Amino acid sequence: MKRSIAVLLLLAMVLCLAGCGEKQKTEGEKVTPAATGEPTGTPESTPSPEPTEEITPTPDTPKLPHTELTEGPYYAIGTTMDGSAYLGSATSNQPAFATGIDFIYLTEEGYPELAQRLKDENIQHSESGAYYQDEILKILSEQTERFDKGWYYFDQIMPERNDSAVFSYTRCLREYNGVIATENVTGYVFDTKTGEPLDITDVIKDTDVLQEEMRACIEAQYGGKNVLLDSWDNVFTQLFGFGHYGWVYSDDGIEYWVEMEYLTENLTELYRGTLKVTEHPELFTEQYVGDFTGDLLKEREDRVDPKTAQSPVYEEVLLELIEGVGALNFDECTTLLDMTDLSYSPVPPEEAEEEQPNITFYDPTNGDKVYMLFWPKDGVNMTGENTLSLLYVMPAKTNGFLLVTDNYHSSSVEYDVIDRSFPEKDGLPSQRTVTFADVEDALAVLLQGFYLYYPELF
Repeated sequence: MKRSIAVLLLLAMVLCLAGCGEKQKTEGEKVTPAATGEPTGTPESTPSPEPTEEITPTPDTPKLPHTELTEGPYYAIGTTMDGSAYLGSATSNQPAFATGIDFIYLTEEGYPELAQRLKDENIQHSESGAYYQDEILKILSEQTERFDKGWYYFDQIMPERNDSAVFSYTRCLREYNGVIATENVTGYVFDTKTGEPLDITDVIKDTDVLQEEMRACIEAQYGGKNVLLDSWDNVFTQLFGFGHYGWVYSDDGIEYWVEMEYLTENLTELYRGTLKVTEHPELFTEQYVGDFTGDLLKEREDRVDPKTAQSPVYEEVLLELIEGVGALNFDECTTLLDMTDLSYSPVPPEEAEEEQPNITFYDPTNGDKVYMLFWPKDGVNMTGENTLSLLYVMPAKTNGFLLVTDNYHSSSVEYDVIDRSFPEKDGLPSQRTVTFADVEDALAVLLQGFYLYYPELF
């Protein structure tokens, strides 16, 4: 009897413990089940939730700026080589000293402020070159020893950008004074509409990023070559703070350069890099962003090419005569003129006594004078057929002229414009002979650029 009662009590305790365990599981607490005999049944299992994959948010790609551009103004670049001096050179065919200074002219209407700015730049660089030339010639005049390599001063323009927002170019000044050759590059960036120079802060919203970009690129380029000064980082910070670096605005972005002689032991080269619009679009002032895609420029319907804005005489006969310098003989030139309604005054070879054969005619549209001079094909012995060697175009209303010449058959054909817009020197009129690569640019400057933006020449 006692045994039966004990068994019943043990069974009751087991059932009680089993009921408590199920209750605790339903409440979510962790329970270590007690060991029992055979399981009384299969417990229901609560499915574990599948793990949620953690997603890293993708940073927003900076939006490329939108810009609407049209073509900028027509312009022409010429070079004056007035500063050649054949003194003390060991090589007879080379000057002891030579200068070459580029000038830039606008040849399209509608940009008076920019044209004035470019004119001022022309004058400034002309005066700098003239001063340098005077100083060098003083030294060379006292030179007693001959030398092989001529001294020089070359100031060359390289166009960078020309659209309705920005007009920019660089000037590369190369000098040699008999001892050391130097090169200095300067960027010029103007607002096309206002002609005002643009500062880096006008086109870049955060110049600190530009500074860090430049620093990182210099480190990447030179860091492993053991050439950077220990203090180069601090020196660069000071150079940047004082604006002692060069830059210009191109279509792609900011082209910049740094003189490495300040940051290295013995390097004198320029480090060049680009802060690109496509890589840092958020940094660029949208107003001045260029055609970085290469397909945004649109032609202006009101644009008039200065090459086609001349008098009919230029299209009908003058350009053909100019192309004939060095080749056309006297009879061939008169034949061309006879095909037009132009009247001309010839001095043929058989009638020329105290002067060379020549032809003169006037443009009936504007009164411009054209004068052609012929020279014997063998310019040394003054023999042979007389062919066209010099052709002058002298506008009736402009104090300047165009000279197309092969220098009496001794050189290739040159297209020279006489620019008399430069300030007087020592009380005397000052002028420059500016040589252009082709006759179209030369005529555009003489007949369009001067007419539009040089009132002092009238």
